[in-house]
Amino acid sequence: MVSGWFGWGFVVFVGGAVRRWWSVVLAVVLAAGVAVPAGAGVRGREIGEVVLSSGAPGELTVSWEAPGLAPFEYRVSWAREDLEFLSFQSENEAHRGNEWPSGDAASVILTGLDEGATYKVQMRARFRSVEGKVSASPWTDEVTAGVSSSPVAQQHHGQQQDLQVQGQQQGLPDEQQGSELGENEIGEVVLSSGAPGELTVSWEAPGLAPFGYRVSWAREDLEFLSFRFVDEEAHRGNEWPSGDATSVTLSGLQGGATYKVQMRARFRSVEGKVSASPWTAETTAAVLAQQQAELNRVLAPGFVRSPERDVLLQRHSTHPNPTGVWSDGVTMWIADDRNLDRAYAYELATGARDANKDISTLDDAGNDFPRGLWSDGTTIWVADAGYGQELYAYDLDTGARDAGKDINASCSAGNCDPMGLWSDGTTMWIVDWGDAKIYAYELATGNRDADKDFSTRRATGNGTPRGLWSDGLTLWVDDAYDDRIYAYDLATGNRRADLDFNTLAAAGNGDPVGLWSDGTTMWVVDHQDEKIYAYNMPVSSALKSLSISGVDFGLFQTGIFAYSGTAAAGTMSATVTAAAAFADDATVTVAWEAADGTTGTGTSVTLSEGENTITVTSSYDADGDPDTDNADVRTYTVTVTVPPAADNS
Repeated sequence: MVSGWFGWGFVVFVGGAVRRWWSVVLAVVLAAGVAVPAGAGVRGREIGEVVLSSGAPGELTVSWEAPGLAPFEYRVSWAREDLEFLSFQSENEAHRGNEWPSGDAASVILTGLDEGATYKVQMRARFRSVEGKVSASPWTDEVTAGVSSSPVAQQHHGQQQDLQVQGQQQGLPDEQQGSELGENEIGEVVLSSGAPGELTVSWEAPGLAPFGYRVSWAREDLEFLSFRFVDEEAHRGNEWPSGDATSVTLSGLQGGATYKVQMRARFRSVEGKVSASPWTAETTAAVLAQQQAELNRVLAPGFVRSPERDVLLQRHSTHPNPTGVWSDGVTMWIADDRNLDRAYAYELATGARDANKDISTLDDAGNDFPRGLWSDGTTIWVADAGYGQELYAYDLDTGARDAGKDINASCSAGNCDPMGLWSDGTTMWIVDWGDAKIYAYELATGNRDADKDFSTRRATGNGTPRGLWSDGLTLWVDDAYDDRIYAYDLATGNRRADLDFNTLAAAGNGDPVGLWSDGTTMWVVDHQDEKIYAYNMPVSSALKSLSISGVDFGLFQTGIFAYSGTAAAGTMSATVTAAAAFADDATVTVAWEAADGTTGTGTSVTLSEGENTITVTSSYDADGDPDTDNADVRTYTVTVTVPPAADNS
């Protein structure tokens, strides 16, 4: 038996078969005598979201989402932010301690805390087996919050200043606004956004000169980051300006999102002891979004980062392990294999959560290890890397199971570890990360189509493939360990190294999983990060959108070239609207042939009873020389059926 960590978690190789960490842990749990309800899984031992709130002076309420398995009690470990947590063997002290709520509790109130101070909390659930053995869940992430102060505690003597904070204020009662400030307290804090993705924090210095400041910032829907975390995260962090500074600019923020800021001054005594002023009131402001005209700037050369189009995930509060991704151009669905086994929905344009569109039925279906996603606009298929090696089918609009459309990956053929998915509407390709191969299946029947298989070739470095996406000509496949997206010719399987994305490592996108593109931007899921990274696509002739008035031919997707639809009986004309992904570089033409043999060109199309053919051609010549063979030409065909008009005679 050989075991080790391989990107997705702990993997055990037994007799050539792959068995993931969860089966090993589950066996240990069962051996210990812990009852595991059907469908609960190992992750049922973990506590969900932990929320801190302070509704009264000196008090902090800790609330949490209970784990799937019922514990007999919890351990809530708390401490003032500048202190270490207390051992479970020690008695509670003035500023730190442990609470032990019963297993049916969902909250506990800590009292007697320092008013105005920041406290941190972490907790775990405790379980008792039938033999009486006690075990515990992993610790939750550390969460911090400030404790409310009484009006009396907020009276400070010394230099009198007005506390006026620009923007929405939270965290101080109304009667405290405008109270006197002590000589160590920061005055007015102002937030302004003068450039896309940037937020400038300016402040009035305290009467006493500090040696530095701590500026804590976070997107509005997230908690502030603990000072113990040195590295910033995608959308929250701490800045540490020097004592003579009066402003700092935060960059790389999500355009259009609202961020919150609080700060404090830091002082050092003659003995070298460090102290801090009270936190300022929490202040919020919106960050400028990149203008659409600027977003549509010339994107050559391709493959470079485009961070203003990143999609930031609510990882800490919802899903910590994103895997596959797919979008219909409006909503982006992101699978997660750790928290609730669901596909989370986000608005593609803004990155905002759209929970109403979540596919939340994965857990009930047994789809416990979701990986790649792909949809035709009606059905969404979700790969599962568990023992079933199955692609589960769901109704995209309702999330209801549609088991009749499931596709069973063929483990007997070697496809035992299905990951990323992509289809051209006829063939479904499935990446197998253990076999370094892409397997082909007929989408309509689920039957194998081995003639369309091809290897990702370990020799070239693409030995651990996970996600894939295609524009219909080129297939891109990311790699778990090489931090690169490899390009292949879809028709032949030949390498297209000139179209590789090799900028992932420099961007910090070190654990790529899923891929999806609209033809202009390539979005890359990172399994360990909190955002979907955006990169510019290379210039091509790909269409980004296509519609025909009065004709429903399903969801248009850049990499699918053939469609069919129906118009209303008696329809005699239609208008074609088509846009290239790179409108300034590609030329789009429309030709049509009506069912009665009439032909023509242009976006105004003549139709007749029967089958009509509309052909949209998009071309891009890389060097502009018609005498050289550098043209990128793509043809999209829509067959439109016009039923006979009703006979009203």
